This record gives sequence, structure tokens and C-alpha cells, in this order.
Amino acid sequence: MVCNQIGTKLGIRDVGEQPVILPRTSFEYSSGYSLHSPSGRMEGDFEMIYVDRIGSSPLFNVAIAPFSLSSGR
Repeated sequence: MVCNQIGTKLGIRDVGEQPVILPRTSFEYSSGYSLHSPSGRMEGDFEMIYVDRIGSSPLFNVAIAPFSLSSGR
């Protein structure tokens, strides 16, 4: 979720990717957003599923803590 400097919700971002992350590996993601105010914040979560050799387990969410945005104005 993206919010402007006064907390108004501006939108929801969707990665649209479904990477397979193997043990001892990582996945990096970056995105952009046109911020129409001097500052804001972004937060959310990733929906994950654990898959082993037998099958998969229920979905779980990994929270992304709020972080600040700056438009550089």
C-alpha cells in the first residue's frame, strides 16, 4: 500500500511474479511509484507458500514494515 504524507491511501502495488526461492538463495524486487507529494510511506506483505518434495503447505504472509518515501522535491 502506498500513502501520501497525510496518510491518504494512494494505491496497491502487485508484484505479479511467482519466483521459486530455493534454500540459501534470495530474490530481489524493486519497483517505482509516482509520488505526487513531497513524502509518503509504503508497506504491505508478500503472500508465500512453502513447497517441499511432498507438496505444499497453506499460504502464509511475510509483512513488509512501513518505510518512508521521498519525491526529492
